[in-house]
Amino acid sequence: MTDVLREAEILAPGEDTIVPLPEATMVFKALSGLGVSGFLVGEFTAEAGFAGPRPHLHRVHVELFYVLDGEFDFFLEDQTVRVGAGTFITVPPGVMHDFRNPGDRPARWLGIVAPGGLERYFQEVHDLVVSGQFTEARMRDLRLRYDTEEPDAIPRGHWAVLS
Repeated sequence: MTDVLREAEILAPGEDTIVPLPEATMVFKALSGLGVSGFLVGEFTAEAGFAGPRPHLHRVHVELFYVLDGEFDFFLEDQTVRVGAGTFITVPPGVMHDFRNPGDRPARWLGIVAPGGLERYFQEVHDLVVSGQFTEARMRDLRLRYDTEEPDAIPRGHWAVLS
């Protein structure tokens, strides 16, 4: 067997590192720091009515979202658009964004983040929730450590959906 074949990997649906979150689940498909990987790939499942992470921006990270199933409302700077399966969203650094699942069933997206490292953020959120130490102040500190800035005031009416 060649070195390339020993490094190849096939992951079944839902298989690999699973991080349960409040009303959502993240399954990491490719973690950053493995080999030459400077990115993170994750499959995110949002339960029906998932309210989202709140509007935020990254100064360094680029996020790519590919909607696999269901619908999401994506807030991007000053507009909100409802998108379905097959939609691809690019969020460059500095763009205020947010997402939620407005539907009555789970929805999924596949996300790619570069540079990598945000997998540690999701694990720390999970750990805070499980330990009962999840507070708004701890969450804000955690987000700032992982290149995630929240505005002091959420833009008024940011969930007016454009169809």
